[in-house]
Amino acid sequence: KTQFFEGGVRTPLLMRWPGHIEPDTVVDETVSILDIFPTILNAISASAPEGLVGRNLLAETLTPSPQLYWEYSSSVTHRFSILSADGRWRFSRGSWLSPILNDLDADPTGRENVVESHPEIAAALTDDYLHWRKKARRVATSYERLNDNGHAILRNKDLQRSPGSGGFTFAIGVTPKDTTNGPQVIAEQAERWHLHSDQEAGMSFSILGLSMALPALPPGRCSELVVTSHFGFTPIKKDANKVFIDMFVDGEKVGSIESNNPIPQHNGYSNPTYIGVNPHGQLPFMGTLSRPVILNERVVIDAQGAMIANGISDVPSTCPPKPELAI
Repeated sequence: KTQFFEGGVRTPLLMRWPGHIEPDTVVDETVSILDIFPTILNAISASAPEGLVGRNLLAETLTPSPQLYWEYSSSVTHRFSILSADGRWRFSRGSWLSPILNDLDADPTGRENVVESHPEIAAALTDDYLHWRKKARRVATSYERLNDNGHAILRNKDLQRSPGSGGFTFAIGVTPKDTTNGPQVIAEQAERWHLHSDQEAGMSFSILGLSMALPALPPGRCSELVVTSHFGFTPIKKDANKVFIDMFVDGEKVGSIESNNPIPQHNGYSNPTYIGVNPHGQLPFMGTLSRPVILNERVVIDAQGAMIANGISDVPSTCPPKPELAI
């Protein structure tokens, strides 16, 4: 189960329900683990939550399978696989794996690599995958606006909205006032992390006890500020547990932290994320802040992010477009 080939991600599904499922029935249809929950809900006559992904496998007419995707990423090394909607083509690639395309109609075992014969199919499946993952990584929190300067409260999607497990990226457009001194909150989540600004002392940033100090942002204009991290934990090889934290301003890396053997911290996940003010209504940011963008992965410098589009340039812009200069 550590690979994305036949027998790794594609295995038989066996179902038994006397009186409901006809014995010895064989269905030659691609299904996925995403279909299990909707099927159980239908079996117990329960309503599915809005937006639930997956199909009811007990339906008289089964809707076509969507294209399926698998991936593993540590933010630096990656592996992914795509199965076409008709179940014919599987494309796999990884940091340590050359591109492999299998025609599963001709070779159900997936042993023959036909990528050189069908490069256009490999390219199309890769484009589909990148489009899917860019959409899937966006964290859709609730957004309670507090004023016209961008102060707000973010809630919901607690594990994805909070740093400290796997990948996390927080992007926001920050426009400091020309003359405001003293500490001000850009973002703060009690017990998890905070990002403060001081036009004299600079920015201070901390995630779960790991901190860095950075220069103040230039006043009077919008800067695209990105905080990104990856907390990697494995029970198999604990000495491989690592933390990477980076700060970018307008696409340039301005600070980094690397730490070995982090201790998992589970407190505070459900605490709201405050934008422009702390949870007590103090230390208000006196400039303006954009609505933040949160991604559930770490982004890296563009040279490292080409394979899965997790480079800093792939982060949605959070500042207004700059006017074009007249020639």
